[in-house]
Amino acid sequence: MTDTAEKDKQTGSKPDFIKLFEGVGSMNGESYQLKPRYEVSSNGVQYIGITHDKDGNSREQPPLLLADPIELIGRGIDEQGSHYRIIEWRDRLTRQTKQAAIPQADIGSNAGWRQLQQYGITILSGRVKRERLADYLQNHGSNRPYTITDRAGWHGSVYLLPNGEAIHHGKEAPRIIYNGDTSQAAAYTPAGTLEAWQQQIARYAAGNSRLCLALGTALAAPLLSLLGEESGGFHLYGDSSDGKTAAARVALSVWGRPSESIMTWQGTALAFNNTAAARNDGLLVLDEISQAAPKVIGNTVYSLMNGVNKAQGAKDGGNRALTRWRVLMLSTGEKTPSSILKADNDWNAGQATRLPNIRAAAQYGIYDTLHGFTDGALLSEHLQEAAEQHHGHAGRAFIRLTDQTTHPPPSKSASPHLRQRCPSFQDKPAALPAALHWLPPPWRWQHLLPACPPVWAWPV
Repeated sequence: MTDTAEKDKQTGSKPDFIKLFEGVGSMNGESYQLKPRYEVSSNGVQYIGITHDKDGNSREQPPLLLADPIELIGRGIDEQGSHYRIIEWRDRLTRQTKQAAIPQADIGSNAGWRQLQQYGITILSGRVKRERLADYLQNHGSNRPYTITDRAGWHGSVYLLPNGEAIHHGKEAPRIIYNGDTSQAAAYTPAGTLEAWQQQIARYAAGNSRLCLALGTALAAPLLSLLGEESGGFHLYGDSSDGKTAAARVALSVWGRPSESIMTWQGTALAFNNTAAARNDGLLVLDEISQAAPKVIGNTVYSLMNGVNKAQGAKDGGNRALTRWRVLMLSTGEKTPSSILKADNDWNAGQATRLPNIRAAAQYGIYDTLHGFTDGALLSEHLQEAAEQHHGHAGRAFIRLTDQTTHPPPSKSASPHLRQRCPSFQDKPAALPAALHWLPPPWRWQHLLPACPPVWAWPV
């Protein structure tokens, strides 16, 4: 036993290391005081407080459980200047690690707790526990900067899908959080394989001009901003049984599950604007135009193609920041917009240029060739069933080939040959497959863009 230990035993004094843990003592010649702290472990977020006895000694209290594990990995700001905390947690059911942006203004409020609980995170009740958790969420964790956006599509070299998935070329995950409309997020989960999609769906577009239009529209949508083009689209019209919806679902299979991502023309202009922001630099399919009120058709086409939402006042004065987007739209219906709006004379040349009519009828419904099927109905049935099983892979593969750093968009200074192959999408449907040909050859080799017949000769 050392002289110091013997002296402590005789006097009843406690060793220095015990004093340290009680908050009384020194370390490296400096006084040390226990402080309250937060810990995050597999058990959850815990608050460890400090208590003092009558002699002034400090001790740690037993851990107070506040919530399921929540890591604070950064802070972010959106286009409107609002601040967020970036959280990371592990989903109880899927066991997947997820990230989300929590508005800092909502932390500690019912809205904030509700958002966390919607993510499946357990938040313990009790005023003191929630006050401690609010303090943790606001003042602790990492301060790494993140970008918060309510628009999908291109953000620099990162492409965001409407489910928040970021497609990028770098090894490090991009620090960007999608905080927009997620009502159809589940539709963008891929299923099946790319190879099966090519064999069961894409190969049937060879020799079928309307399927080429559908696939071309879906694949060309992310090229709008790269080519410096504005929003546009096509309206496929004809009889109810000719296969228009099958073509629309083939287009949707490029990015996700058709049955969950297809939309009808029923809706409000505001709802369509929110959807357009979520589909920015992407494909928007609106089925059965006859279901929409005539006024909605004109307003929706004008608003979607204009690419910006209506100016709105903010609660604290001034106006909200405008949301902008670029989309390629594929619309279907038995009638054309001009015929529906003819009585009101509410369809002008500008709208018709942005959404030109394409007659659906070919030799066998929408098909020029049946590839061994006995009729168009059977081919449509096959394509729709296959699209439900194999989807979402082609679009992701396509984005990975559109590396902006190695394939810059054509500009006025570009070669005349390239400019000629990438005319405005508003000019004629031929621009769609032509625009895709400036991408690397492997894309075409893999039959993602099948050999399409001359589309500039299509009847309109």
